[in-house]
Amino acid sequence: MEAELSEKLRRIALGAGMSLTVGVAHLLWAVAPAHASGGTVQVSGSTVSYVTPTGVANDVTAESVAGGVAVTDTGSPVVPGVGCVSVTSNRVTCQVTGAVTVAIWTGDLADEVHVTAAVMLARIDLGAGDDLVDLQGVRGTAVYGMDGDDVVYGSEAGDTIDGGSGDDRLYGLGNADILLGGAGADLMSGGTGTDTVTYADHATSVSADADGVAGDDGAALEGDTIRADVEKIVGGGGADRLVGTGGSDVLVGGAGDDTLVGGGGDDLILGEAGADTVFGDQSPLVLGPVGRDVCELGPGGGTASGCEVVR
Repeated sequence: MEAELSEKLRRIALGAGMSLTVGVAHLLWAVAPAHASGGTVQVSGSTVSYVTPTGVANDVTAESVAGGVAVTDTGSPVVPGVGCVSVTSNRVTCQVTGAVTVAIWTGDLADEVHVTAAVMLARIDLGAGDDLVDLQGVRGTAVYGMDGDDVVYGSEAGDTIDGGSGDDRLYGLGNADILLGGAGADLMSGGTGTDTVTYADHATSVSADADGVAGDDGAALEGDTIRADVEKIVGGGGADRLVGTGGSDVLVGGAGDDTLVGGGGDDLILGEAGADTVFGDQSPLVLGPVGRDVCELGPGGGTASGCEVVR
């Protein structure tokens, strides 16, 4: 599973054309198995990890305390592992300093995870079920959904959020976020900062624009919604149709013979692989003022129109 998630994170980073603040190399830790009568919390290096038990609706909070991090689960007993001590049957404290990472794996029911600890990184892996994640004070997060209709609120730092299958709602909030909805009718909102929605995991064609219209994005019948606070859209492996807004957008076609339309702002349009058709401003889909657009067709060739710079 770790290898699969690492590969997905690598592909997202390549498709989005940016360096993630959450690197896989920083997210290696020893994972304790879930205890028969509760989940185990332990410290490995500067990482506090918690593996919740299955068959329980967990409600987990990780918060800062003097000298470390406290983990509370009102849905299950919590077992202290290495570096941690019990406060109550549902709460442990762990002594850890430095650039602290909190890592939480949830079970198979509808779980909640709240991270208020002022830590460097948080890594949350959700199991099946309709889960809720709320992150505050974290300087960078990676959240991976599985099955279920998940709701994820990111931090004020740069987050990477993968909703997995299900009809998810992903809110990046502050800074530069990367949002991957996965299968299902997902809502993706970037918040402040330069945010990316990526369909790098899609092999079929997608149509996407950050106009906020409900249900008009994604693959055929997928029904995604991309809110207007997303500035960058990355296509997948099919013949995608990506359309910009009146602001300054970044559109990345990816593989396939894509159609990319910049819109009215100062756009950066990257066709990448495939024979792409690129419109900077001059298109029936573009109304209003024009901008200074930079268009790159990529090795597959194609055509460019309305671009002030073609490379």
